[in-house]
Amino acid sequence: MQTANSNACRVSSLTKGMNTVGLKVQYRPIRVGLCIPTGDFEAFQQAIQLTTTLWGGRFNPIIPVGGCFSPGSIEAAFSADILIPVGESLDLDAYIGSDQYRSHGSWIGRIYVAWEEERLSTLLTVAPCISRLYDDHIRGNRNPDISVIMPTWKADDPLRNVWLSTFGDYPQPELVGTDYRALLAEVLLGRQFEIREQLPPKWNKGFVSPLDITAEYCEEDFEFPRYSSEVHGTFTGSASSFDDLVCFWNLLAAGFAVSFFDPDHSEECRPLIDNDLARLKEAFGPSFRPMNWHRRAVVATDLGSAFSPGSVHNDIVISFDGRFLPKPFSHCFEERSAMAVIEEGSKRQLKFQLPEKPWRSETDPHQRLAVRIRSFSFGQDLRFIPPNVPDLWRCFQSLHIGISSVRCEPDSVSVIVTTSDTDVTLSELSADSLVRGLFDLAGIEASMSKSGRVVTRLISHMGGVQGCRVFKIKGARKLIAAYGPDQPFSYAAGIPFLTKNWKPEYEEFSIGPGAEPRSSPHNVFGYLVDQDVFRLGKRILCPSCQLDAWFSIDDLAVRVTCPYCGDLIRTANQIGRDKLDYRRSGLFGRGDNQEGGIPVSLVLQQLDSAMPESILLALPAFDLTFSDGRKCETDLVVIMRNLQGTVDLLVGECKSEGGKIDQNDVANMTAIAESFRGTVVRVFMLFAKAGSFSRDEVQIALSANTDGRSRVILLSENELEPFELYDRTTPKLQRPRSLIEMAANSKRIYAPRPAKGKVGAIHATTDPEK
Repeated sequence: MQTANSNACRVSSLTKGMNTVGLKVQYRPIRVGLCIPTGDFEAFQQAIQLTTTLWGGRFNPIIPVGGCFSPGSIEAAFSADILIPVGESLDLDAYIGSDQYRSHGSWIGRIYVAWEEERLSTLLTVAPCISRLYDDHIRGNRNPDISVIMPTWKADDPLRNVWLSTFGDYPQPELVGTDYRALLAEVLLGRQFEIREQLPPKWNKGFVSPLDITAEYCEEDFEFPRYSSEVHGTFTGSASSFDDLVCFWNLLAAGFAVSFFDPDHSEECRPLIDNDLARLKEAFGPSFRPMNWHRRAVVATDLGSAFSPGSVHNDIVISFDGRFLPKPFSHCFEERSAMAVIEEGSKRQLKFQLPEKPWRSETDPHQRLAVRIRSFSFGQDLRFIPPNVPDLWRCFQSLHIGISSVRCEPDSVSVIVTTSDTDVTLSELSADSLVRGLFDLAGIEASMSKSGRVVTRLISHMGGVQGCRVFKIKGARKLIAAYGPDQPFSYAAGIPFLTKNWKPEYEEFSIGPGAEPRSSPHNVFGYLVDQDVFRLGKRILCPSCQLDAWFSIDDLAVRVTCPYCGDLIRTANQIGRDKLDYRRSGLFGRGDNQEGGIPVSLVLQQLDSAMPESILLALPAFDLTFSDGRKCETDLVVIMRNLQGTVDLLVGECKSEGGKIDQNDVANMTAIAESFRGTVVRVFMLFAKAGSFSRDEVQIALSANTDGRSRVILLSENELEPFELYDRTTPKLQRPRSLIEMAANSKRIYAPRPAKGKVGAIHATTDPEK
């Protein structure tokens, strides 16, 4: 990916080979992981002072390296964009250096750097935010509706690190190049006071601290269902404990409104807690019950003393050891719309102009922020949004310009830009490289198989996966299978396959793009001919060599050349005596059953219909080689976003009606799934059949649901043929939102053992609860 100062992507520059698409774009602060040595209080203080100078600094996590903390867990929970060291330690350098994705890359490696005689920030500072607050609240306003407070405390105050974490503070001006306290006093009329001598007035929206300013104009981004009021309240710990202070800060950085309570300093803590809880109660209503967070066991009397007499608090106490974090809130600036251009070429590129920045004053042109891009309207096949698997970025260095400038997110991609950049260019990802990189995480070598290439061409031949809806018709599948590549047949011989296997539900949906809205056996046959599955032609007998040869309607003429002896054959009498026949053509004229492409295309079509917004990539068969040399094949590879913001991987076996799911199939898919243990990728196994499953097949397939995990998805003709996956279940199941729901539904439908008969046929009409 690259950014440039140009106007190359103006709409007026559109030429042939370009398309336009709409985007949703949001600027956001870069989320910095502030890495400090465990137990280093001085580095802890420096980290907070530095982040107080950054717009969005309130949301930057502190990541202790060493000790009881798990730095990788904190880093991953916050989805830190970059890692910055604060303090000195060999462990610190080694940890940051090991993360190519989030290390500072080509940047200097510090937030503030020396430039000639100045100190310049590499990240967006609060200076433009302060200017915007002045314009919005103070300029021309005799009674400003904002009051900036700058609390101070003595160097030996036992709660100094609590006050620092709560209100923020600034480094010395010579370290950052700006006297931010003087700036607040001059521009926002900020007033300074000693916190032990004068507590702030009752907390409300009008009073803001230096740390509050870093969060101004940053809106919570609700990508996924979030928490409501149950995460806000208090954190109980010791002001002298490094671990407690880090945990408290990271709860605040996650976007949770919590106040620090130290039982040894309850009198000093209680006024601020009362103020904060009053503000939260006003925001969430009288039913608000604060949550209590803590790292260690806390006696009930200590907890109770955090609250004023008569107050009601949540009696659920959450243990928090620094390794667990609820999903932090994401914060962005206002969402904007943008028009992008897709340039076709050897590798497609998406270009768009950046919208107006969220500030009005001039800024240092070298400061950096991120721009989030999502809600593409062109579908998943263009692959401009990668899966949210940071480790994959090792595979993308040759695909994107500037690996250190790109960040994957749950449903979007962010690009790190400078304040002076005016446009962004994204390069398309190679699907094959993406799959290879994903399997490489599990130590598996992947390459598209011959079957995969055949099925890819088959789907393309049909006009995409939705053009494969005609294969839902059982009679169409039987007709294709009934006659070999060299066996012509008449219309009268072919139509009974459709009429005898016809089901009323087929009439309720269109069999493909451009087809009639309601289907019938005759228009299904016509659609197959229109799609060149079958082609009209005639066998012509050569009088010279007495051998007959097939000539398609495109090749028939008054005279044709015999392919065997080379003589000319007069065709008029032979064509006139009999009607033209049909024969399989193109890929369907192959004698290899299209490498099993019809059941694979049916599965991909149903997934595309059920969860189109979740699918990042869907491809047919890949050959896989394990690290120990074992080999197997998966008939499909589907990469999907899940509701947790990471990705799920679907692999599987797809059989035609006469095929059989056996123990070897299940063992191969299980081996793939187990190889991904310890990664962020969840693997599901699919077993599909364009017919009904036997009881033995169901039992073998469901045996892969080990350790209480539902990870097996079964799709028979009863799920593949209807327009909706579960139209034939009684009661009808809802359209799934995820693979885990599909696995649960498969268990409901197929796990109960029927009295007799074939499982797929029975359970589709049997109440799964019985």
